[in-house]
Amino acid sequence: MTPPFYYTVNVDCLCQTSRRPFHLDLRFPPTIDTTLTRQVEQKAQVKRDSLLTQRRFKLHQRFLQVQRTVQQVKARREQQAILFLQSLENAERNRIDQLEQRRIINKQLVDRAKSIAHQHRSQSKAESERRRLELEQRLEASEIRRLNYLGLSKPTGMNSPSTSSSARPSASSDNHKQRPSLASLLHSYHHLGLPVYSQHTSWLDFQALSHLIRQQDVISIVGKLLTFVLDKDTVKRNNKARIFLSAYMMTMCPNDILQSIPDENVLVEAAHRLLSNFETWVEQPSKRVTKLALAEAWYHYSNLFEQWKCKDRDQLLTSMMAYYLELMSVQRTLQQDNEDGRDIDDLLSQQMRQLKLKIKRLGGKQALASLKDQMLTPQPEEGIQEQEGQQQTMDLDELYHLTKDLPQLPHLTNAQLAHELILDPDFQLQQHSSSPLEDRVRTMARRAYFDSLLIDLDHQQYQSTLLLLHDIRKKLLCMVEKGQTAYDMLEQMMDMGLIEQQMQHGSFDLSHLVTTLIECMRHLCAPIRDEAVNALSNKNNDNNNKAVVEILEDMLPLLDDMILDVANFKLRSLRPYLAPMAVAYEQANFKHTQLPNTRQWIQQAWTAWQNKQDQRNPEQIQQPRPSIQTLFHDAMLTWFTSSNPAVTPETWQMDLHRLNTYHRQTQHLITIASLLMITKKNKTADTLWTLFQQDLQPPSAQHVLAQLHVDNPVIKAMVHRILARNDPLYTLLARRVAAVLKSQWSHHTFVSDAVLTSSGLLALKSQLQHLASRTDVLLHHHFKVYGSWYSQCFDEIV
Repeated sequence: MTPPFYYTVNVDCLCQTSRRPFHLDLRFPPTIDTTLTRQVEQKAQVKRDSLLTQRRFKLHQRFLQVQRTVQQVKARREQQAILFLQSLENAERNRIDQLEQRRIINKQLVDRAKSIAHQHRSQSKAESERRRLELEQRLEASEIRRLNYLGLSKPTGMNSPSTSSSARPSASSDNHKQRPSLASLLHSYHHLGLPVYSQHTSWLDFQALSHLIRQQDVISIVGKLLTFVLDKDTVKRNNKARIFLSAYMMTMCPNDILQSIPDENVLVEAAHRLLSNFETWVEQPSKRVTKLALAEAWYHYSNLFEQWKCKDRDQLLTSMMAYYLELMSVQRTLQQDNEDGRDIDDLLSQQMRQLKLKIKRLGGKQALASLKDQMLTPQPEEGIQEQEGQQQTMDLDELYHLTKDLPQLPHLTNAQLAHELILDPDFQLQQHSSSPLEDRVRTMARRAYFDSLLIDLDHQQYQSTLLLLHDIRKKLLCMVEKGQTAYDMLEQMMDMGLIEQQMQHGSFDLSHLVTTLIECMRHLCAPIRDEAVNALSNKNNDNNNKAVVEILEDMLPLLDDMILDVANFKLRSLRPYLAPMAVAYEQANFKHTQLPNTRQWIQQAWTAWQNKQDQRNPEQIQQPRPSIQTLFHDAMLTWFTSSNPAVTPETWQMDLHRLNTYHRQTQHLITIASLLMITKKNKTADTLWTLFQQDLQPPSAQHVLAQLHVDNPVIKAMVHRILARNDPLYTLLARRVAAVLKSQWSHHTFVSDAVLTSSGLLALKSQLQHLASRTDVLLHHHFKVYGSWYSQCFDEIV
């Protein structure tokens, strides 16, 4: 057993008695002091442990910070390496793009050089062939002269062989004169100046091309060339040449000769195929495959051309017959009125004879028999006024005066009317749509007026009735031209002086006058208004003031509709006469002398084209200057695809509403195409288009998401960005829609389904095709009218 621990204490003491020091060793066990010592040691140990823990924690924190710093350095180095690799890839891609562009440019130059060299070879070959033929002809002629000379010195019996031998060369020479060789014809063909189908830069406009293909030498040489391919064709040579040359017009100027290009796409494609095969045969005339392909393309195109020609001939015959019947109706009207118009009658008879000869020449005996049947068919009574309207000379001033007093109708100038007629064949004047508040105020005012009128009639006071009758008389006389029998009858029937006297003496019968007015309206109105006139007649059975007031109240809007019918009929009759002179008419009515906005618009297009060329051409290779039509198309694409077009040229003042409509439709198409691309729900294209077309402002994101049934938050965010037009996908689809529109404007044909599929626009084909065709018609006509001003501004800028 371990002995207990004792503390030993040495004490030196001093004895009190003896006063001697002594030493004392004391031993005692540990008690209180040892416990305190242990507590102190424990506290020191705890303090040391806490210090060690703190130091260990700080070291751990520093170690973590060092690790984070190392990771950040590694990430920064990796990011730098990625950026470096991306820059290398971009540089490589740019280098490849530049090389590809230079390769394309060089290929175009090489192709052009090859085509020029091919033309030179063809010309030199044709020239050598011509010289060889001339030499052969000279040799044959000298041989003939020699034989003739020898024949004179020989006896008569021996002259026959020489004569026969001399006759054969002469016959052969005649055959050579009748049908020249293919090489000489190809040589002559290359010098005609016809445009090359495969080179769009050589294409001509309508005026230059029509003047070229009407030249007799062009028709003759092309007809002779076609005889080498179509030997057994029964069509005359010149007719074949004219039919073939019309393919150039249909290919290069389809808008100028075809009424509806989408309906004639088959004929236009056949013309493209014919010209392509013809140029292939001209380059390789000795190959049988090219000759057979050209013959097949010719027969396909000629059949389609004959069908198109027959359809146009039938339409022309129909219009000529209708015009003949109109002249006959005018002649009968003059004879019935017993007017002193013998000179006019003779003039009409002469014009009818000439027209009848044209109908016979165009349609033959069948057309004359059809005209005779139409002459024997009685005309319905309700169409008399319509025929009388067709007999008069159409004038825009008359239309303006006819419609300027109509309520709720926007006033259009003559230039605006002519412009709308040219751009929209279905254009009609319509009542202007007013706000609900305006309609309510107008209805209340009309109701108050006719209530007051009823009270006045009950008290036999006709002052307000007289004002109303003046308005009705003015509207009726607007529908009949002054000088006609119907005009005089209306003036006699509504003699306001006589009516006022009857009112003063108490003999005025308003019910009888209303019945007469209804019968006049029945004769003057179009068949579409018969039901409304019959409704007025049925109300007239009740012989009281209230029924009469209701009839007068319903008569005023019906008269306005009848005046609109007359105005729209005159507009339809005026359009054929206005179409040939529309461009000159609009140019004459354009009175602007200073065009600052137009110049700024062209300047912006020119700057954008230069910036694009600088990006595509970093080597600063000299590029040809673009045409004004190219800049015009680029400027219009910027207008349609940008969110807010900044500059409005002075040349677009009459088409601002139409341009805003097309701009809004383009933005909607781009937005819908972007939405369909991210959601893959092409079946909702029509629904989205209807939703976007309801209001001038685009629908909210909630409505769009409800139609698309989208729950993915990422796609929802993309939908919000697309509707705000700040998403990269929206920009991509804008470029694709712009490419489709530019293709339509440049070639006047819509792109194929394959192009639409690759661009992601196939689901919106019908809407995009409608927009492209309408904008194509607008831009084609607009550039014809204002192209000279654009060229002048561009020349001043450059």
